[in-house]
Amino acid sequence: MTFTPSMFVLLIVLVVAALTVRAAIARKSIILEPTFNRLAVIGFVLAFVVPPAGVVVSHIALAQVKRTRERGWGLAIAGLWVGYCFTVILALYIPLFAYSAYMSR
Repeated sequence: MTFTPSMFVLLIVLVVAALTVRAAIARKSIILEPTFNRLAVIGFVLAFVVPPAGVVVSHIALAQVKRTRERGWGLAIAGLWVGYCFTVILALYIPLFAYSAYMSR
């Protein structure tokens, strides 16, 4: 199996998100409660399927997690990272794909 650039980006995003969560827990800047924020999970999944929607939902989830002290802060951050990275990738590939389809006529 070979690494593609998107797999490499995903790996970096997940590692950074994990380190961010670990650092926040270590300095006790977030207090975790038993309930899990559903929007954080939805935002993380949407970041892979529809990246711009994942970014929006993850921002909303992050605000909710900060306000209600629910669990899911790490997923919201990871959803933001993945969503922004995939949005940039899509923004670069869609014009290139359209241009190549136009030139192949």
